[in-house]
Amino acid sequence: MTDGRVLHAVHDNVHVLRYEGEVRYPLAPSVARFVDALLNDVHLEGLVIDLTKASMIDSTNLGQLARVATAMLSSRGEKVTLVSNQDDINALLTSMGLDDLFNLVEESINGSP
Repeated sequence: MTDGRVLHAVHDNVHVLRYEGEVRYPLAPSVARFVDALLNDVHLEGLVIDLTKASMIDSTNLGQLARVATAMLSSRGEKVTLVSNQDDINALLTSMGLDDLFNLVEESINGSP
């Protein structure tokens, strides 16, 4: 089992969360608190969630992603950009209808597939 983690970076008030490894329930509460604070930041210009390094994501964290996307849409009228180049994760996102909530991009942030 590869422990998961969520990394954060910001550039020009666009925040990036990069999920890595096996993203399971224990990460959800702290990520939720962090994202809630981001959504309340008046300087927030955008949010990108990068799943290109995630080997799996559990249902709790998928629900968290949906909550974040819904909150961003309702509070700012913008979609969160979700980057995922993994067919199995993309199939899951699409089957759950999350591709309607996010701008789904299928290449990594550095431009490589």
